Amino acid sequence: VAAGKSLQLRVGSLVDAGAVETSYRLLIDELPNLGNQKAARPEIKVLTRISLPVFDEPAEPRRVPVLRSASLSRGILELGVGDDGNQRLDAQSVKVSVSDRTGHVLGAHEEVENYVLAGSTWFLRVKLPASSCPQAASVSVSWSSLASTSPPHPITRGAEACEGSRSP
Repeated sequence: VAAGKSLQLRVGSLVDAGAVETSYRLLIDELPNLGNQKAARPEIKVLTRISLPVFDEPAEPRRVPVLRSASLSRGILELGVGDDGNQRLDAQSVKVSVSDRTGHVLGAHEEVENYVLAGSTWFLRVKLPASSCPQAASVSVSWSSLASTSPPHPITRGAEACEGSRSP
């Protein structure tokens, strides 16, 4: 594409939609200009690569978010956020609520999650405040755009779940 010009690109699939969404990457690379090989002085050229996700949606899309795992180590709560549906969960804001053993909510955090492909798990890491870390016993996640909340999930605690203290 010449400088100052534009080009339209249409991407399609010749394969019928399946039961599960398929995903691809469309890579667009800028190629070096080979017309003028000799430069008057040394120069650095930076070429661009654009990587775009492309999704071929299933005939009957279903998004089913799940909280697969929760573990606490050195004050960091790691959550395994999965998709049991047949279509990706789009990148979105999620609410992470941490509770103590009695169910009292110790705190809630808004986090941005990446998109999660169908049948896959994405790991989200949340730093817990030192004041609530020792009491953290369970966690739940809410996906506001899907009106879905996971049931409370027990937190697996490592030997040093909270910074500076050992778990019983």
